[in-house]
Order: sequence, then C-alpha cells, then structure tokens
Amino acid sequence: MPDVDLCLFLLRTIIFADPLEHAIYKSPPSAWNDLPRDKSLRFARPHCGLPIGNLTSQLFGNVYLNPLDHFVKRSLKVECYGRYVDDMLFVSSDKGHLLKIIEPVRDFLRDELLLTLHPHKISFQPASKGFAFLGAYVLPYRVYPGRRIAHHFFDSLHYPLPDSESQNTRMQSYQGLLSHFDFWRMRKGL
Repeated sequence: MPDVDLCLFLLRTIIFADPLEHAIYKSPPSAWNDLPRDKSLRFARPHCGLPIGNLTSQLFGNVYLNPLDHFVKRSLKVECYGRYVDDMLFVSSDKGHLLKIIEPVRDFLRDELLLTLHPHKISFQPASKGFAFLGAYVLPYRVYPGRRIAHHFFDSLHYPLPDSESQNTRMQSYQGLLSHFDFWRMRKGL
C-alpha cells in the first residue's frame, strides 16, 4: 500500500503543480505578446494544462489519447497509423479512405476525450513527396532531420558555448540525435 500512496502523492504533485508560481522569466513580458494564447499556460483555465517541455505532459498525453488509438485501429480499421502525443499520421493509398477518417476521429476526440482537432493542421501529401513529422522530414526509405533541428545544429557549430566541456556535451547530444537520420550530405558539407 505505501507504493500506491507514493504514486498518488507524486501524481498529485505533478498534475496540480503550478509551474508559473515560481517562474523566472528571462525575457521581457512584451516578448510573449505574439505567442498564441493556447500555447501559454499564462492564459489557461485553472487546473488545465501541463508544461509542454515537461516529460510528464508527454506521458500523460500518450496515456490520455490511448483510447483514440484503440478507436482508430479497432473501430475504423486503419492499418497504417502512428501517433506521438498529439501528432497523428495516417497512411493510405486511397485518399478517399483518408477523407472518411477525419470526421469519426474529430467526433471521437470531441465526444469521448473533450478535445478538438486543429482546423488548419490537417494535410494530405503523397508519401513520395515526403512530409514533416515529429521534427523529421520523412521520404520513402529516408528520414532527414527537420529544418529546426538542422538550424539549431548549425547554430551550435557557429556559436559554440564558452565552456569547452559544455560544448563537447552539446556536440555529443547532437551526434546521438542525428545518428537517427540520413544526414550524410549534411556531414559532408561540414
């Protein structure tokens, strides 16, 4: 029983923590003006939302959306489906089939999970032309780092950290991340 009590304590502590309570802002308040209201906890209703960078938000997102996965696979019988937190990918050679999936998914999210699909973030793309997904650009048989990852990597080379040990750790981190991608040309360009 003590393990259950500890788990409940940790869950309450994580879920109900207010990250803004002791936040230290490193930029002026005006820097936040252009940020959409739904991207900041400053505008969230009380007891709603988790910090995006918090690992528990990813875990809770995956757990909360698990019923969606079962609905898509079992009820809609979608064969090629992937999801990480709130990013979903449906693959089919039949565009009509993909179009038929949108409304049932939208309805399920609204009725069962009290969520909404972003109206402007649904796109169709032939797989042969590639698509962006989870910070990567996916093509048949190849996966490249996305523009943001590549940009930050090149910035880390052009603007090294003053502490050589920190810069070395940073480069090892990028090396590990980039090892998951096809980036031979990028390396050759260095």
